[in-house]
Order: sequence, then C-alpha cells, then structure tokens
Amino acid sequence: MSSLVPTGGTQSNLGNRATTLWTVDQRRMGRHQVSREDDLQMSIVQDLRSTFSDIIVHFSDSLTDSKIGGQKLKAMGKFAGFPDLTVVVPGAVMFLEVKRRHGPVTVSPVQKACHARLRELGHTVVVVRSEAQAIEAVRDKISSVMESAIERLNSRW
Repeated sequence: MSSLVPTGGTQSNLGNRATTLWTVDQRRMGRHQVSREDDLQMSIVQDLRSTFSDIIVHFSDSLTDSKIGGQKLKAMGKFAGFPDLTVVVPGAVMFLEVKRRHGPVTVSPVQKACHARLRELGHTVVVVRSEAQAIEAVRDKISSVMESAIERLNSRW
C-alpha cells in the first residue's frame, strides 16, 4: 500500500494518503516512508501505554511495498480497511483509526465498510486525530465496560 518516495524530502498529498517526510538516513537506507500520521500513531501508542497500565495496544501493519507482500499478508489474515490500532481494555476490545492532525479527515470507503462491520459485531471504532482524543476514547470505553459490569451485578441482587 505504501510506496517509496523516489526523490527529495517530501511527497505531496496523494488522494487519501498523508503527506510523507523522509529523514536523510531513511532516504539513504531505503527504509519505509514515515508519514505524519505514522508519527502521530507512534505518539498515541506511547501515551496510551504510559497512561493505562492494564491495556494492550496492537497495530495493524499497513506497510507493504509490493503486491506479493500484500497478497501474502492478506492470506495471513490482513483485512482491508481494518483500523490502525486494536486496544484491549479489561473486558472489551476497541479499535482506533488514526488520522493526521490537520486537514480533512478522509476515511476511505473500504475503511468505512470495515468499521461498520466491526460496529455491527458490537465493537467500538473511533477515529482519532490526537493523543488526547485517543486517551479520551479509551477512558470512555473503560468507563462504559465498568458501568455495564456494575449494572449486571446490581441486576443480580
């Protein structure tokens, strides 16, 4: 899905892709591109892990440089449009779709379909644009799970 930036240090916005920036070392070494959205995602993961000690944060790898690699990932269970982060909180699983901080929020049709299916299955999917939004979404989910558990306990008494 991602492609290498052939020259220079920037790549302009192409369709639904975030603007990408390369460090000098990455250009020299031919590594994957790093987008501002990726930087935000790394920061969100770090903040979630430092804020909540009892959660698991996993990312859905979307870095593929060839059709063969993409086909292999699909055969291994990669699902088009799957949210960027899977967050396991006590008693529930939720999903975060990370979008860059500025500019329009562009959720592709395949992402919308995947998110809708996850919601149909009873899961929470939240599109976030900042660390604060991600922390708030996880706090809300934890609160919701706790409230449901308390309601179930109270209904038994």
